Amino acid sequence: MIQQRYSKIPLKDRGRHQALNRDYTHSSYDKGHLYPVNHAHNQDAADGTFTLTNAAPQNCDFNKKWYNMVENTMSSKLDNNCSPRTAYIVTGVLPNPGNFIQDINGVNRVNVPSCFWTAVCCEDKKTKGIFSDSCTMCEHENRPSCSELRNLNKWKIKPFDGNC
Repeated sequence: MIQQRYSKIPLKDRGRHQALNRDYTHSSYDKGHLYPVNHAHNQDAADGTFTLTNAAPQNCDFNKKWYNMVENTMSSKLDNNCSPRTAYIVTGVLPNPGNFIQDINGVNRVNVPSCFWTAVCCEDKKTKGIFSDSCTMCEHENRPSCSELRNLNKWKIKPFDGNC
């Protein structure tokens, strides 16, 4: 994993199209995981979840709710329903056009999404058919909505392009 201090990208170009650690330093947001660390199958995969390309700003309380209610639920669903090493997991956010972490000059740097989603597709370990599921949760909601992949249709998201 390449850390910022070892990057070959010139200092003046860093952060032009991507968040930097300093964007979060004085903000009130956590670096929320997109792909959760608890889905990782080895240490290298776990380490890779802590990169900024796998993060989106989350309010601290929302981050805790997402972790406790969604990541743990999806981990249980994977363990209970998926044959080993067959799961495809796709995660994402809904950008919020009016909400950004700003730099010290007031320049919009990192979009703070309003909603997070995750979807899974795998071989069903009992039937050897297909198991799929998804969860969505928006910052203003107290509970996630977890159900079949069509749950994502409300946002016009098709993570497996109809192939699950």
